[in-house]
Amino acid sequence: MNIPLVGDVQLLHPTVLWGIAVAAVILFFLLTRQFVRLPLLPEERRRARKMRVWLFVSRLLVIALVLLALAHPYVAKATETSGNPRVTLLVDSSASMQDLDTSFADGLAQTLQSRVTTTVRTICTNSTSDVGSAILRNLDPGGNVLLVSDGNVNSGAQLGDVAFYATTINATVSAINLSAAKEDAAIVVTGPSKVVADSDSSYAIVVTSTEPGATVHVQVDVDGVRALDKDVLPGTYPFTERFAQGGHRIDARITTPDAVPANDEFYKEVTVLPKPKILLLTQKSDPLELLLRQLYDVDKRSAMPTDLSPYYAIVADDVPVETFGNAQALNDYLIDADGGYYGNGLVLFGGLDSFNYGGYAGSPLEPFLPVRVGQGQRNKGAANLVFVIDISGSSAGGTKYQVVNGQQIAYNDTQPTLDVIKAQVVNAIQQLKIDNRVGIVVFGAQPRAGLDSAEATIEDSVKIVEPLDFLYNNRKDILDKVPRLTGGGPSAADVALQAAIKMLQNAPGDKNIVFMTDGRFCAGIGAECAPSKQLLALAANAHKLYGINFMTVGIGTTDDALFPKKVDETFLKSFAAAGDGTYDRATKLNTLLIKWGDPQAKQFGQEFTLVPLSLTHFITQGIEPTAVLNGYNQVVPKDTADLLIAADSGDPALTVWQYGNGRVATWTVFAGDSLGQLLNDQNSLLISRTINWAIGDPQRKEPYYVDIPDTRTDQPGTITVQSKTPVSGEGLSFSKDGDTYTATFQPAAPGFATILGQEYAVNRPSELDTVGMNPLLDSAVEATGGKIFKPSDSDAIVEFIKQASRKVTVERKDVSAYFLVAAMLLLLIEIAVRRITERRRR
Repeated sequence: MNIPLVGDVQLLHPTVLWGIAVAAVILFFLLTRQFVRLPLLPEERRRARKMRVWLFVSRLLVIALVLLALAHPYVAKATETSGNPRVTLLVDSSASMQDLDTSFADGLAQTLQSRVTTTVRTICTNSTSDVGSAILRNLDPGGNVLLVSDGNVNSGAQLGDVAFYATTINATVSAINLSAAKEDAAIVVTGPSKVVADSDSSYAIVVTSTEPGATVHVQVDVDGVRALDKDVLPGTYPFTERFAQGGHRIDARITTPDAVPANDEFYKEVTVLPKPKILLLTQKSDPLELLLRQLYDVDKRSAMPTDLSPYYAIVADDVPVETFGNAQALNDYLIDADGGYYGNGLVLFGGLDSFNYGGYAGSPLEPFLPVRVGQGQRNKGAANLVFVIDISGSSAGGTKYQVVNGQQIAYNDTQPTLDVIKAQVVNAIQQLKIDNRVGIVVFGAQPRAGLDSAEATIEDSVKIVEPLDFLYNNRKDILDKVPRLTGGGPSAADVALQAAIKMLQNAPGDKNIVFMTDGRFCAGIGAECAPSKQLLALAANAHKLYGINFMTVGIGTTDDALFPKKVDETFLKSFAAAGDGTYDRATKLNTLLIKWGDPQAKQFGQEFTLVPLSLTHFITQGIEPTAVLNGYNQVVPKDTADLLIAADSGDPALTVWQYGNGRVATWTVFAGDSLGQLLNDQNSLLISRTINWAIGDPQRKEPYYVDIPDTRTDQPGTITVQSKTPVSGEGLSFSKDGDTYTATFQPAAPGFATILGQEYAVNRPSELDTVGMNPLLDSAVEATGGKIFKPSDSDAIVEFIKQASRKVTVERKDVSAYFLVAAMLLLLIEIAVRRITERRRR
């Protein structure tokens, strides 16, 4: 079939048209100059003037037509053909699929083979789910893959990488939404296997199930002591432990009977290391020293010693540059050529005797630091920002809509007025610098009446209020349109986010989505549900595929005390972390201001709060600083450094970077002559995490240790021994690399075991760690332009394959000849007019 012209006449070389302006100037010069003066009567002068005007117009038109021909004008016509409809049906045979109903697969394959070209392949093995790699092996340009799989991956390429590759070759990946054949649940314990003695360590149990709404009974024992014993829904449940030095056990189990007992228990061994030795450079005694002595083996000095090798990190507490001594020794210490992956660490705390007050500017110390000393403004640059705004709460309050599996579900809830939401949006837009490019997408708008399906109603509730453009062009329009929005429609956040991703995916430069919502997509604050999991997967994939960062802004109340009750901040922080972004309350907007606006400057001595600019870094993850401080050093982060925390005035607070394989961090805020509230219980974890980050591996300097990571029954285990003397025993064959000895072994049954005095945990194959459908599968499918189908949707699958296989070819037809013919005709007309005029004059 033929498609109408893609566009009007287009030019292959449009710059040629600049010649028209040049020709006009030359023609005007030639026709207005009299190179030979002749005695003419007044009437003859008038006729000559008219002729010059005619010549100017006609010759300029002739030249313009010739130049248009030289610019290679063409028209494009698109032709659509049916292509070669084909699909590759991939059927997952891994062990986790035993819980799901795949009885339809053979019948679906036969139906597809009778109607389109279909290739059927079985992928994965009993213990290996390399779904991503299997898709990559079967993708071809313009092809279609249909997946019968739970989407869980424990080997090979990840789904996000597959989606990115598929989009580059115009291929689609679709999947069948599988239902449970058996009731089954699985449990996993996550968290560090090595920690430092007497420090708080974060762990979590993760429960998955083939029945998302069903509770299971969970028990967790830590060193034989019951730490958790309750019924839970599928989800993630964090907990914190503080261990003494030595080995410790965590044993988590599901006691509710289910189809596969093998995945109902998980074991984790935690090795607690002695306190690492650090060097504290200080010329005073203050609470920082007391905090450090609780966590580390501290050697306090007033000047840097010659031998730095015993220390995992150097901590400098507000000292002048003279304290550091030999710069070359510090360089060698940080890089630590013999330290392997990790070098050593350096953490500097500011104050009235350091940085701009301590002679750091231009000194040999400054190149090691992630900041340069002095005043200056960070170059924020223009960013692309698409605001996705939730207006689903009606102005009268009361009714909230939620979309589950394409259906609208209404429930009553006390909602903020729409006027409050719109006022908070307007405030956010007004804070931005005008060189940012901003677009606006809203969801929850009142859809038109009379739409013929729920899908059409949902799509109509999502509106692109303003396309992406520089704020100096569209700020007035945005501020005019937002107050006139009407809400109360379905809450189709996923559709709105997809629209925002499409606006940004090909945009140059920094790409960000600002998601303004109350985050209440599940029943209850902090609850997990299918819609929230899909949104988290959507953010993670968009960040990985297109480099889009996600910032969330909690909206819905003007009272900070009511925020935890009105806004699901747990979900909003998780969503921001999934997209490597940050979270703000609409009542503050600190992060928005610091990143893309103009925060209010504060004088030295004025109080300020701290604003985290990363939710995913080891130091800041899961911590909300509450410290109020009043002093700062004048520093500017270097281009390759990471600013993790800033003052609400925009001044740097915590900045980090890698120096070689060493790690350097600077804290440049304080209160008076100390760190003030940074040292209280709510904020001191930031200090200890900063130093732990700088330390890296707290075991690497020990002369002897045995390391055995937790292993699986279907994989060989690895033992590593650091020793100055040869290692043998346990029937193992060790290989030697310097003072490091390694060997492999076959683990026994699940539980705890010991080799060379070191305990380790053994668990079932990782294939059994997760049951049910992987929420990341939906977003990966959507990213490729594919669809999620029901097992009975064979007609829809065939139609989709045919539509996806259609090819559009665009043919260019050169139309230069038409312009040349027009130029020749015009020239002939001009010559004819001149001859007729001359004959009349005779």
